[in-house]
Amino acid sequence: MSKLNPILAASAHSTEAYQQAIAQSSQAVVQWLQQPEMYQGKTVAELRERITLDFNPQGLGNQAAIERAVEYFLKDSLSVHHPQCVAHLHCPSLVISQAAEVLINATNQSMDSWDQSPSATIIEMKLIEWLRTQVGYQPGDAGVFTSGGTQSNLMGLMLARDAFFARQGHSVQQDGLVGNLTKIKVLCSENAHFSVQKNMALMGLGYQSVTLVKTDYFGRLDFNDLSEKVAQAQANGEQILAIVATAGTTDAGAIDPLRAIATLAAQHQIWVHVDAAWGGALLLSEKYRDYLGWYRIGGFHYSGLP
Repeated sequence: MSKLNPILAASAHSTEAYQQAIAQSSQAVVQWLQQPEMYQGKTVAELRERITLDFNPQGLGNQAAIERAVEYFLKDSLSVHHPQCVAHLHCPSLVISQAAEVLINATNQSMDSWDQSPSATIIEMKLIEWLRTQVGYQPGDAGVFTSGGTQSNLMGLMLARDAFFARQGHSVQQDGLVGNLTKIKVLCSENAHFSVQKNMALMGLGYQSVTLVKTDYFGRLDFNDLSEKVAQAQANGEQILAIVATAGTTDAGAIDPLRAIATLAAQHQIWVHVDAAWGGALLLSEKYRDYLGWYRIGGFHYSGLP
């Protein structure tokens, strides 16, 4: 074990180095929190000139490395806790989440299998069980935490795609994509997340497979236009793989008419995927959860609860 860069272990040298590194880092964060500016104001060019990589075989050692990180990263980070910061997608973190990160980073568990993360695996399963009850699903622990909305949309659309082909007697895993792929469509609002098109391209169906539906004054999917486009697709001999509804658009937080969409989809046996990365937190609100209206929705993803 390197004395300059020790691993985290039970030795006296390691635990002392750990305590020093945590103390040095946390003190720097406390000072940074008092920074009066929301951002110190360096331009992209100034940051490029200022930030350089200086690798060497020995490394800098913990103290010097942390000092460098504070100087070149922390001080020039955006203060999302600042009163004048209107958050985009990231917001101030909870103090308890900082404590959780200490425990997570120290233990470095792997969620690949139970033997690599005994308690963490059970905690994950319990959380999924709890989230299922919030959505209104049947009891069970089937579910996956993802890194965010793009990955969740990919998973939801992959499930929709596999179910679509399975109904026709094909296994995508075994057979790949078959048939006239230009006739397969996904419908979503023009304000849906860009990852719908991105993921359809990734799955081999291309941007052309995505049909955009008009939105109303409030940025919600126009249900009349959706109904017309479903009818038009059927008249053209096209097959609708899924309708992607949005529960909270990125820019406006608009929630599509989920109940109406679910009813229409059920009439035509179309999979519905709900992108709830933005608005899914309403599940935890007794007052506003009815805005989501999950009932009768076959495909659903929820992600992004800070």
